[in-house]
Amino acid sequence: MEKLATYRQYVKEVLNDFCEFRRNASIRPEARAIAVNPIFDEANDRYAVVIDGWTTKRRDYGLIMHIDIKSSSPEDAKIWVQYNGTEIEIVQQLLDRGVPKEDLVLGYHHPSIRSFTEFALG
Repeated sequence: MEKLATYRQYVKEVLNDFCEFRRNASIRPEARAIAVNPIFDEANDRYAVVIDGWTTKRRDYGLIMHIDIKSSSPEDAKIWVQYNGTEIEIVQQLLDRGVPKEDLVLGYHHPSIRSFTEFALG
């Protein structure tokens, strides 16, 4: 399987696993009313998780994870973790699946800071 297709699969697995975990982990009944939805845009290689629902009188809606895959060809793909508003270690899960550090970009860090990490610059 080519690199881009493999990375797409890994990203979808990580986001789907998180959504399943979140749906099953909610103890409070009002928290179970919050939908946790993965959004996959393979045409543009943008992947996200959005929450949507109501708890008593308050609306909960927002982006809680965002990952992009950027490449100029299928074999030079890099996974950009743009945002992680959860306690789940998305980067570690991708590493555990075999994604090398040089193919992971911590997009939530300013470009000047990325050079001080073990990960790709972008």
